[in-house]
Amino acid sequence: MMDRYNGLLRKISDEYGIKQGKTENESMWKARIVYTLLGQMGLSSLYDEYPEEIVSITHFKSRIKTILKTYIELYPNDLSSVFIADDKDFADEIYEVYLKTGHFYHINFNIRSAKENSASYHGVELLRGYSPEIKHNVSGLGNYRKTNHEDDPASVVRMFRLSENDLATSWNILVTNTAEWRKMQPDADTEYLRMEPPFTRSYWINRPYKDKGVSIMRSGMTGKQIYYLYRYDGKDILVHQLAEWQTADAEYINLSNACLYVNGVLPSTRCHDDGDIIHVRLHYLLPPAELNLIKLYSWPDNLGNITSPFNRIMNRDVFEMIKDILSLQGYQFEKE
Repeated sequence: MMDRYNGLLRKISDEYGIKQGKTENESMWKARIVYTLLGQMGLSSLYDEYPEEIVSITHFKSRIKTILKTYIELYPNDLSSVFIADDKDFADEIYEVYLKTGHFYHINFNIRSAKENSASYHGVELLRGYSPEIKHNVSGLGNYRKTNHEDDPASVVRMFRLSENDLATSWNILVTNTAEWRKMQPDADTEYLRMEPPFTRSYWINRPYKDKGVSIMRSGMTGKQIYYLYRYDGKDILVHQLAEWQTADAEYINLSNACLYVNGVLPSTRCHDDGDIIHVRLHYLLPPAELNLIKLYSWPDNLGNITSPFNRIMNRDVFEMIKDILSLQGYQFEKE
């Protein structure tokens, strides 16, 4: 029950503004509260060595593991069946989400909190690097507060290094600025971006499209592929090699999303309204920066598969704000 231990979980939910969904069972609500607490206590651990404000990565992760173990012991009937993943998995995932969204400075094997930074849009101010003593709400792992600040979507783009161009512009710039095309005989291991649904099995196929204009292909060993634009001129495959910075570390997803968008086949993100929370279903991976933003401000809807980006739960206010930011880029959202 929420009132056990002097209403401990209820107090935490009130402190961070974590409300139960209309149809959400109490165990999942409690699990979301604890998941948020793990992140907040991890961030608080960055201040344990004050005034140096430098702690080890091990210290950060150990704090998360300790808090998780404690709360599972306090609420075994509710949490042990929900927190299926290993405590190491939770510590690693929370660390990675914060790392990829700019919450740390690295100093050898130590970390320190990033400087205070914020970005506002549609009445929501996203926060990073603020002291744990500053009152704020949390969606997933991400801190925010309501605000009357002037709308500035560009501030969100800068803060989280999102794409500065919409999908159509990104693709047109890429194709227009292509230096030159050359003939290429693809190898047997060459893969071509899938240009038609379903996208559930693989984003790549083993044959080129000859009627889709310019698309994307890749060739080489897994993890070391070289990416190309390609097109068919009626006789030969013509290619233009893409720079490594455009494709490394999953950055190619920026280009694949843009390619599918201009061809009218980029899947929409599905959203299910459940009162104060929104269930978000990604039907195609977002680019790294945009995906990291979603993961920061959401809870996994399956705490046995916490790294999955596809099924998430978000606070309604933050969801509406981030949805509007991504919509400016061209991403589409549909209600379920």
